[in-house]
Amino acid sequence: MAPKLNLSKKQSVVALSVSTMWSKVFGFLREMLTAFYFGAGVVKDAFNVSQAIPGRIGSAFFGAINSSLLPYLIHLRNQEGEEAFWKAYSSIYRWLITLLLLFTALMMILPQPFIAILAPGFYSDPERLSLTMFFIRFTALIFLFQVLSSMQITLLQIFENFLPQIGINLFASASGVLVLALAGALHGATPTALALSALTTGFATFAIAYYMSLPYKANLKPSGLWNRYVSDYLKFLLPILAGQVIIISFTLVDQLMASFLPVGNISALNYASLLYNLPITLFAVPITSVLYPAISSASARMDWPEQASAVSRGIQLIWLIVLPSAVGLATLALPIVKLVYMRGAFDITAATLTSGALLFYALGIPFLGLQNLLAIVFLSEKDNITPLKRNIFGIVLNAFLNYFFGIRLHMNAAGFAIGTTISWTVLCLWLYMSWARRHQIRTWGIVKALWKSTAAALLMLLVILVWKLYLPYEGLHLILLIVVAALVYFMGLLLLRDENTQDLTKQVLNKIRKRLSS
Repeated sequence: MAPKLNLSKKQSVVALSVSTMWSKVFGFLREMLTAFYFGAGVVKDAFNVSQAIPGRIGSAFFGAINSSLLPYLIHLRNQEGEEAFWKAYSSIYRWLITLLLLFTALMMILPQPFIAILAPGFYSDPERLSLTMFFIRFTALIFLFQVLSSMQITLLQIFENFLPQIGINLFASASGVLVLALAGALHGATPTALALSALTTGFATFAIAYYMSLPYKANLKPSGLWNRYVSDYLKFLLPILAGQVIIISFTLVDQLMASFLPVGNISALNYASLLYNLPITLFAVPITSVLYPAISSASARMDWPEQASAVSRGIQLIWLIVLPSAVGLATLALPIVKLVYMRGAFDITAATLTSGALLFYALGIPFLGLQNLLAIVFLSEKDNITPLKRNIFGIVLNAFLNYFFGIRLHMNAAGFAIGTTISWTVLCLWLYMSWARRHQIRTWGIVKALWKSTAAALLMLLVILVWKLYLPYEGLHLILLIVVAALVYFMGLLLLRDENTQDLTKQVLNKIRKRLSS
């Protein structure tokens, strides 16, 4: 058995966050190159939809497998032992590979039905339709690599080995940027270069995850394609997969409706999503990933106080880190978009469209981050019905709000962002209240735990608004403002004696003292 990284949970969160930050830097470099070459025009619209079709479906499979396989295998391992664990993993892995290969081939051969369902507005624009069909034959393979990677990552998460995720964050995005940059420098920016860049990232993700899981696979037990483990797992997976499809439908509904709007709205939603997802992927996802095995183990033992302690800790950490990011993105949406994207073909019109969507998306970021954590709590208890009910309600609510704000009130991309943010907030509160009632947890306790970080964020908001009234806040001044706002938030937490901040500060100071003394 390959040794895992000898990291504590806090160290794992930090390592994942740092490596994810590196990944996001390269992700933004790729988007900056894409914005420079293609702006918010026909090629970018077509590429976004082509990624959304297999990419979003792949995300649904990835999320469902990553959420369901880990608790299923942990419960099985506790109840039936190691041999049953490896037999189950082997059978499920083979079955999923067979299904995925068939589905990928279908998308590559017949992309038209997927486009008709998810972007019907493109059928009135032959150029966007033709480009989307071209792109989807590449991005279908990305879907395959993405789901196969999730199988390897889940196996290693069970053994608390986060090295593959760190490696993927460090190298996969960098490889895609390198391909696009080289292609642009040598042959000029073309749709083919854009497609190959995305494909390279997907393949690198799979290759790293597969290579790192090879030592563990020496324990695989021979088994057939279908047995009771596959049957039991599918019963548990299907409602979760349905829920994940509904979650992904939040963005697909945006794009489906936006396909009837003028050119540029789909691109604006995509550019804004990259920015609002930054604090989620940098902080909320690593915290959730590290806590998930512990939450699942506590649930398998029915140790509800231990589960509640882990969940409460996760909520506090996510809120502490993600809330100031939301405040900054909402109040500085336009200058941030201009700093990141506005060059080449990306003009002020595209910047205004994107910043309008980012402003309203940002308001829902903390609730989206908590929503992901709360969803896995139910799955760790092998309850896949509560998240499914929530998601069905969510997609209906999101579709109605998007239509009302985006189309009825003619707010376009910004209207879709408003509808999505309201949906995130409602669904997050629903999940928390359902979990709290189930385990008789007082809601007032979490309010008390979050008030200090909320107060510090309000102080940070006040500083940003005053700065915008009297001082310049674009370009280099924007970077200075972000640094000052972050310091104000940190000092506010120290003045309010926030326990998490004090604990982190003590750890950092102790490490500095040790380094200086050595």
